[in-house]
Amino acid sequence: MLRGLIAGSMVLAGAAFLMDGAAQGGDKKEVTIKLIMQKAHAGKNSLLSKVIKGEASDAEKKQLVEYYTKMEKLVPAKGDEEAWKKTTHILLEAAKGNDAEALKKASNCAGCHSVFKGKKK
Repeated sequence: MLRGLIAGSMVLAGAAFLMDGAAQGGDKKEVTIKLIMQKAHAGKNSLLSKVIKGEASDAEKKQLVEYYTKMEKLVPAKGDEEAWKKTTHILLEAAKGNDAEALKKASNCAGCHSVFKGKKK
């Protein structure tokens, strides 16, 4: 039993150490629109689809709001920055309000990509 407590303590200490490093910049990946799209929208069982379907945990809902909060502050590859801020703000508010229908409508991939994704001309 004592070995189990010691082993458990070591695992918790290691996890705390790793999480502390990530919180202090241990994760050097720059936050980009592409990274947020990969983490929140990619795949059939994406974070976004889980929230829309009502299958997301509270932590996952919170994570989606955090992604959209960061995304709202970024600059799109092309298109008008004010339109970007308006579009991402609508997406953020839908996620914050836990409004699946509004979130589904606001997350129109083709509509957003056609305006903001790609290279500026």
